[in-house]
Amino acid sequence: MNTKSNSVELNKDGIPLLSSMPESYRECRNSILSEYEKFDSPADQKQKLHISLGKLIFSTAFLAIFVVAIGVSFFETIPKYIFGIEFILLLIIMPLYIYAKRSAAHFKWIENRKQAEYLRILQFSILSGSLMRPQNSNDFCCQDKIEKMKEDLNTTSLENLKNYIRNNWFTHQLEYHTEKLKNFNRNENTLIGVTRILYTAAVLVAGMHLFGQFHSIDSLLILLSIVLPALCSALIAIKTLRDYKTIAVNSEKMIKEINELSYTLKDCTSHKDFYSIIQNAEIVFVNELERWHILISARDLELSL
Repeated sequence: MNTKSNSVELNKDGIPLLSSMPESYRECRNSILSEYEKFDSPADQKQKLHISLGKLIFSTAFLAIFVVAIGVSFFETIPKYIFGIEFILLLIIMPLYIYAKRSAAHFKWIENRKQAEYLRILQFSILSGSLMRPQNSNDFCCQDKIEKMKEDLNTTSLENLKNYIRNNWFTHQLEYHTEKLKNFNRNENTLIGVTRILYTAAVLVAGMHLFGQFHSIDSLLILLSIVLPALCSALIAIKTLRDYKTIAVNSEKMIKEINELSYTLKDCTSHKDFYSIIQNAEIVFVNELERWHILISARDLELSL
Protein backbone atom coordinates (compact mmCIF):
# COMPACT_ATOMS: atom_id res chain seq x y z
CA MET A 1 0.00 0.00 0.00
CA ASN A 2 1.35 3.43 -0.96
CA THR A 3 1.46 5.72 2.11
CA LYS A 4 3.78 8.45 0.81
CA SER A 5 1.80 11.61 1.35
CA ASN A 6 4.63 13.87 0.18
CA SER A 7 3.94 12.81 -3.41
CA VAL A 8 0.44 14.29 -3.29
CA GLU A 9 -0.21 17.70 -4.82
CA LEU A 10 -1.74 20.12 -2.30
CA ASN A 11 -3.20 23.60 -2.65
CA LYS A 12 -2.00 26.56 -0.56
CA ASP A 13 -4.25 25.49 2.34
CA GLY A 14 -2.92 21.95 2.36
CA ILE A 15 -6.06 20.48 0.80
CA PRO A 16 -5.45 17.57 -1.59
CA LEU A 17 -6.16 18.60 -5.15
CA LEU A 18 -8.11 16.48 -7.58
CA SER A 19 -4.83 15.62 -9.35
CA SER A 20 -3.83 13.67 -6.22
CA MET A 21 -6.69 11.23 -6.73
CA PRO A 22 -6.49 8.14 -8.98
CA GLU A 23 -7.11 8.80 -12.65
CA SER A 24 -9.97 6.28 -12.67
CA TYR A 25 -11.75 8.33 -10.00
CA ARG A 26 -11.15 11.57 -11.88
CA GLU A 27 -12.71 10.05 -15.00
CA CYS A 28 -15.80 8.93 -13.09
CA ARG A 29 -16.08 12.29 -11.34
CA ASN A 30 -15.80 14.21 -14.62
CA SER A 31 -18.61 12.10 -16.09
CA ILE A 32 -20.77 12.78 -13.05
CA LEU A 33 -20.14 16.54 -13.08
CA SER A 34 -20.84 16.70 -16.80
CA GLU A 35 -24.23 15.19 -16.06
CA TYR A 36 -24.65 17.50 -13.05
CA GLU A 37 -24.43 20.60 -15.24
CA LYS A 38 -27.46 19.43 -17.23
CA PHE A 39 -29.64 19.72 -14.11
CA ASP A 40 -27.98 22.50 -12.11
CA SER A 41 -28.52 25.45 -14.46
CA PRO A 42 -32.22 24.69 -15.21
CA ALA A 43 -32.83 24.27 -11.47
CA ASP A 44 -31.41 27.73 -10.73
CA GLN A 45 -33.44 29.33 -13.52
CA LYS A 46 -36.73 27.74 -12.45
CA GLN A 47 -36.12 28.56 -8.78
CA LYS A 48 -35.64 32.25 -9.58
CA LEU A 49 -38.77 32.22 -11.76
CA HIS A 50 -40.88 30.50 -9.10
CA ILE A 51 -39.83 32.85 -6.29
CA SER A 52 -40.17 35.96 -8.48
CA LEU A 53 -43.68 34.98 -9.60
CA GLY A 54 -44.69 34.27 -6.01
CA LYS A 55 -43.52 37.64 -4.74
CA LEU A 56 -45.16 39.38 -7.71
CA ILE A 57 -48.51 37.66 -7.09
CA PHE A 58 -48.47 38.47 -3.36
CA SER A 59 -47.44 42.07 -4.00
CA THR A 60 -50.11 42.59 -6.65
CA ALA A 61 -52.79 41.17 -4.36
CA PHE A 62 -51.71 43.59 -1.63
CA LEU A 63 -51.78 46.53 -4.06
CA ALA A 64 -55.36 45.67 -5.04
CA ILE A 65 -56.40 45.94 -1.39
CA PHE A 66 -54.31 49.07 -0.90
CA VAL A 67 -56.02 50.87 -3.81
CA VAL A 68 -59.50 50.09 -2.48
CA ALA A 69 -58.39 51.17 1.02
CA ILE A 70 -57.39 54.56 -0.38
CA GLY A 71 -60.82 54.88 -2.01
CA VAL A 72 -62.62 53.99 1.21
CA SER A 73 -60.45 56.28 3.33
CA PHE A 74 -60.25 59.48 1.32
CA PHE A 75 -63.43 59.65 -0.79
CA GLU A 76 -67.02 60.01 0.37
CA THR A 77 -68.06 58.10 -2.72
CA ILE A 78 -65.45 55.77 -4.10
CA PRO A 79 -64.64 56.77 -7.70
CA LYS A 80 -65.10 54.11 -10.36
CA TYR A 81 -61.47 54.38 -11.41
CA ILE A 82 -60.49 52.99 -7.99
CA PHE A 83 -62.45 49.84 -8.74
CA GLY A 84 -61.00 49.93 -12.25
CA ILE A 85 -57.46 49.85 -10.87
CA GLU A 86 -58.41 47.05 -8.48
CA PHE A 87 -60.00 45.14 -11.37
CA ILE A 88 -56.82 45.46 -13.48
CA LEU A 89 -54.58 44.38 -10.60
CA LEU A 90 -56.74 41.34 -9.91
CA LEU A 91 -56.71 40.46 -13.61
CA ILE A 92 -52.90 40.66 -13.61
CA ILE A 93 -52.74 37.98 -10.91
CA MET A 94 -54.50 35.34 -13.00
CA PRO A 95 -52.10 35.28 -16.00
CA LEU A 96 -49.16 35.28 -13.59
CA TYR A 97 -50.64 32.30 -11.80
CA ILE A 98 -51.47 30.50 -15.05
CA TYR A 99 -47.96 31.15 -16.37
CA ALA A 100 -46.45 29.76 -13.16
CA LYS A 101 -48.53 26.60 -13.53
CA ARG A 102 -47.99 26.11 -17.25
CA SER A 103 -44.27 26.75 -17.06
CA ALA A 104 -44.16 24.25 -14.17
CA ALA A 105 -41.51 26.47 -12.58
CA HIS A 106 -41.96 24.96 -9.12
CA PHE A 107 -42.00 21.33 -10.28
CA LYS A 108 -39.06 21.72 -12.67
CA TRP A 109 -37.06 23.58 -10.04
CA ILE A 110 -37.34 20.92 -7.34
CA GLU A 111 -37.01 17.96 -9.72
CA ASN A 112 -33.91 19.34 -11.47
CA ARG A 113 -32.40 20.36 -8.15
CA LYS A 114 -33.04 16.90 -6.74
CA GLN A 115 -31.27 15.26 -9.69
CA ALA A 116 -28.38 17.73 -9.48
CA GLU A 117 -27.90 17.17 -5.74
CA TYR A 118 -27.93 13.40 -6.19
CA LEU A 119 -25.04 13.85 -8.60
CA ARG A 120 -23.24 16.26 -6.28
CA ILE A 121 -23.35 13.57 -3.59
CA LEU A 122 -22.37 10.83 -6.02
CA GLN A 123 -19.11 12.51 -7.02
CA PHE A 124 -17.89 11.65 -3.49
CA SER A 125 -19.96 8.63 -2.51
CA ILE A 126 -18.73 6.81 -5.60
CA LEU A 127 -15.46 6.38 -3.71
CA SER A 128 -17.22 3.61 -1.77
CA GLY A 129 -18.36 1.97 -5.00
CA SER A 130 -21.83 3.51 -4.86
CA LEU A 131 -23.90 3.15 -8.01
CA MET A 132 -26.65 5.48 -6.80
CA ARG A 133 -28.04 7.07 -9.93
CA PRO A 134 -30.74 9.74 -10.22
CA GLN A 135 -33.73 9.25 -12.48
CA ASN A 136 -33.54 10.50 -16.06
CA SER A 137 -29.75 10.37 -15.91
CA ASN A 138 -27.53 8.62 -18.41
CA ASP A 139 -25.39 5.61 -17.62
CA PHE A 140 -22.41 7.90 -17.04
CA CYS A 141 -20.32 5.57 -14.86
CA CYS A 142 -20.22 1.89 -15.81
CA GLN A 143 -19.30 -1.02 -13.59
CA ASP A 144 -15.85 -1.62 -15.10
CA LYS A 145 -14.79 1.92 -14.18
CA ILE A 146 -16.04 1.42 -10.64
CA GLU A 147 -14.03 -1.78 -10.22
CA LYS A 148 -10.87 -0.18 -11.59
CA MET A 149 -11.32 2.81 -9.33
CA LYS A 150 -11.72 0.61 -6.23
CA GLU A 151 -8.46 -1.16 -7.08
CA ASP A 152 -6.68 2.17 -7.43
CA LEU A 153 -8.15 3.53 -4.19
CA ASN A 154 -6.83 0.55 -2.23
CA THR A 155 -3.29 1.62 -3.21
CA THR A 156 -3.90 5.28 -2.38
CA SER A 157 -2.80 6.72 0.95
CA LEU A 158 -5.64 6.53 3.48
CA GLU A 159 -4.71 9.93 4.92
CA ASN A 160 -4.92 11.49 1.49
CA LEU A 161 -8.38 9.99 0.93
CA LYS A 162 -9.55 11.17 4.35
CA ASN A 163 -8.26 14.70 3.80
CA TYR A 164 -9.79 14.86 0.35
CA ILE A 165 -13.24 13.90 1.64
CA ARG A 166 -13.03 15.99 4.79
CA ASN A 167 -11.96 19.19 3.05
CA ASN A 168 -13.74 18.89 -0.27
CA TRP A 169 -17.02 17.38 0.92
CA PHE A 170 -17.62 17.56 4.67
CA THR A 171 -16.04 20.96 5.31
CA HIS A 172 -17.65 22.48 2.23
CA GLN A 173 -21.09 21.23 3.28
CA LEU A 174 -20.51 22.31 6.87
CA GLU A 175 -19.73 25.86 5.71
CA TYR A 176 -22.75 25.81 3.39
CA HIS A 177 -25.20 24.76 6.12
CA THR A 178 -23.65 27.11 8.69
CA GLU A 179 -24.14 30.04 6.33
CA LYS A 180 -27.66 28.91 5.44
CA LEU A 181 -28.58 28.53 9.11
CA LYS A 182 -27.35 32.05 9.82
CA ASN A 183 -29.06 33.67 6.81
CA PHE A 184 -32.38 31.83 7.09
CA ASN A 185 -32.67 32.46 10.84
CA ARG A 186 -31.98 36.13 10.18
CA ASN A 187 -34.63 36.25 7.43
CA GLU A 188 -37.12 34.39 9.61
CA ASN A 189 -36.54 36.68 12.59
CA THR A 190 -36.75 39.79 10.43
CA LEU A 191 -40.10 38.79 8.96
CA ILE A 192 -41.43 37.77 12.38
CA GLY A 193 -40.33 41.12 13.81
CA VAL A 194 -41.94 43.10 10.99
CA THR A 195 -45.22 41.17 11.17
CA ARG A 196 -45.38 41.66 14.96
CA ILE A 197 -44.87 45.39 14.50
CA LEU A 198 -47.62 45.47 11.87
CA TYR A 199 -49.95 43.46 14.12
CA THR A 200 -49.29 45.80 17.08
CA ALA A 201 -49.88 48.84 14.86
CA ALA A 202 -53.15 47.33 13.57
CA VAL A 203 -54.34 46.74 17.14
CA LEU A 204 -53.46 50.32 18.11
CA VAL A 205 -55.32 51.70 15.10
CA ALA A 206 -58.39 49.60 15.96
CA GLY A 207 -58.20 50.85 19.56
CA MET A 208 -57.96 54.45 18.41
CA HIS A 209 -61.08 53.93 16.31
CA LEU A 210 -62.94 52.35 19.20
CA PHE A 211 -61.91 54.51 22.15
CA GLY A 212 -60.54 57.76 20.73
CA GLN A 213 -61.74 60.87 18.98
CA PHE A 214 -59.38 61.48 16.08
CA HIS A 215 -61.62 63.11 13.50
CA SER A 216 -58.72 64.94 11.87
CA ILE A 217 -57.02 61.69 10.92
CA ASP A 218 -60.05 59.45 10.46
CA SER A 219 -59.22 58.83 6.82
CA LEU A 220 -55.68 57.78 7.67
CA LEU A 221 -56.86 55.45 10.43
CA ILE A 222 -59.35 53.79 8.08
CA LEU A 223 -56.59 53.31 5.52
CA LEU A 224 -54.25 51.78 8.10
CA SER A 225 -56.97 49.52 9.53
CA ILE A 226 -57.34 47.92 6.09
CA VAL A 227 -53.75 48.03 4.82
CA LEU A 228 -51.84 46.83 7.89
CA PRO A 229 -53.54 43.40 8.19
CA ALA A 230 -53.28 42.93 4.41
CA LEU A 231 -49.58 43.75 4.41
CA CYS A 232 -49.03 41.42 7.36
CA SER A 233 -50.78 38.60 5.48
CA ALA A 234 -48.66 39.23 2.37
CA LEU A 235 -45.44 38.98 4.39
CA ILE A 236 -46.62 35.79 6.08
CA ALA A 237 -47.38 34.34 2.64
CA ILE A 238 -43.84 35.15 1.49
CA LYS A 239 -42.42 33.60 4.68
CA THR A 240 -44.46 30.45 4.06
CA LEU A 241 -43.31 30.33 0.44
CA ARG A 242 -39.64 30.41 1.48
CA ASP A 243 -40.11 28.39 4.71
CA TYR A 244 -37.01 29.88 6.31
CA LYS A 245 -37.50 28.30 9.73
CA THR A 246 -37.88 24.71 8.59
CA ILE A 247 -34.87 24.89 6.30
CA ALA A 248 -32.81 26.53 9.07
CA VAL A 249 -33.74 23.71 11.47
CA ASN A 250 -32.74 21.18 8.81
CA SER A 251 -29.36 22.89 8.38
CA GLU A 252 -28.84 22.81 12.14
CA LYS A 253 -29.47 19.07 12.08
CA MET A 254 -27.06 18.63 9.16
CA ILE A 255 -24.30 20.55 10.97
CA LYS A 256 -24.46 18.06 13.83
CA GLU A 257 -24.47 15.05 11.51
CA ILE A 258 -21.60 16.35 9.37
CA ASN A 259 -19.51 17.03 12.48
CA GLU A 260 -20.14 13.46 13.63
CA LEU A 261 -19.06 12.15 10.23
CA SER A 262 -15.90 14.28 10.40
CA TYR A 263 -15.01 12.96 13.85
CA THR A 264 -15.57 9.39 12.70
CA LEU A 265 -13.47 9.97 9.60
CA LYS A 266 -10.64 11.41 11.67
CA ASP A 267 -10.41 8.17 13.70
CA CYS A 268 -10.63 5.94 10.63
CA THR A 269 -7.67 3.52 10.41
CA SER A 270 -8.41 1.33 7.39
CA HIS A 271 -9.67 1.57 3.83
CA LYS A 272 -12.58 -0.70 4.79
CA ASP A 273 -13.66 1.71 7.53
CA PHE A 274 -13.21 4.63 5.11
CA TYR A 275 -15.60 3.07 2.59
CA SER A 276 -18.12 2.42 5.37
CA ILE A 277 -17.99 6.08 6.46
CA ILE A 278 -18.54 7.22 2.87
CA GLN A 279 -21.59 4.94 2.64
CA ASN A 280 -22.97 6.42 5.88
CA ALA A 281 -22.32 9.92 4.57
CA GLU A 282 -24.22 9.08 1.41
CA ILE A 283 -27.22 8.03 3.53
CA VAL A 284 -27.05 11.26 5.59
CA PHE A 285 -26.93 13.55 2.57
CA VAL A 286 -29.52 11.62 0.56
CA ASN A 287 -31.91 11.68 3.52
CA GLU A 288 -31.43 15.45 3.80
CA LEU A 289 -32.17 15.80 0.10
CA GLU A 290 -35.34 13.73 0.42
CA ARG A 291 -36.53 15.84 3.38
CA TRP A 292 -35.95 19.01 1.37
CA HIS A 293 -37.79 17.58 -1.63
CA ILE A 294 -40.85 16.63 0.44
CA LEU A 295 -40.92 20.04 2.13
CA ILE A 296 -40.56 22.16 -1.02
CA SER A 297 -42.99 19.97 -2.99
CA ALA A 298 -45.76 21.29 -0.73
CA ARG A 299 -44.82 24.93 -1.36
CA ASP A 300 -46.33 25.48 -4.79
CA LEU A 301 -47.98 28.82 -5.62
CA GLU A 302 -51.67 29.37 -4.99
CA LEU A 303 -53.94 32.29 -5.82
CA SER A 304 -53.56 35.01 -3.20
CA LEU A 305 -56.06 37.70 -2.25
